[in-house]
Parts: sequence; structure tokens; C-alpha cells
Amino acid sequence: MSERLHLTQAEVDEICFPLTQGGAQYRHLKSMGVPVKKKPSGRPLVVRSEYVRFMAARESTDESFVDSRGGPDVQGFMKFISERKNGKKAQGQRPGLARARLP
Repeated sequence: MSERLHLTQAEVDEICFPLTQGGAQYRHLKSMGVPVKKKPSGRPLVVRSEYVRFMAARESTDESFVDSRGGPDVQGFMKFISERKNGKKAQGQRPGLARARLP
């Protein structure tokens, strides 16, 4: 049996799990960057060869934002939050009270 031209609905359901509604699946695939069209029913239509090409390109890209354990760099994020100026600049003053007062 030859492969189908488009992904089956079962394959789309597996990719988009736990999303079950067609519109939500379409938006999810679109946000991932998968080339997708919308069927008249609102369900996503994905060409199999385009999806395979997308996944191959995704696997070959460098993910430098991920630490060695495979998760996000939490320590780097916490360092960034602690060093930003917004929290230190406004200590002791409320932004609205710094204006000149009327006599």
C-alpha cells in the first residue's frame, strides 16, 4: 500500500495531542511553523512531504537556548531577572508621586 499524500486525521491528532478541535490543531501547527492549510471543516490539512521536511530541518537546528539537561536555562533566567534595573530603580518611590507638587 502506498503512503497517503496528506497526514491522516489520526496522525494530526497524535501530533497535536491533547488538542482535539480542528481550529486549535490548525493554530498549533501554524505556530510550530508547519506548512498547513485549512479544510472547509476547519481541520488542518498537512502535506506529508512538507511535514517530513519540516521535522528534518527542526531536528538539525542548534538549540542553544536549552541547557545540557535538555530543559530551559533556569539559572540564566533567574540571573537576568535579578540584574534588571526595573526593580532596583523604583525602590522606595511610587512612580506617580515623583512629580512636582502644586503649592
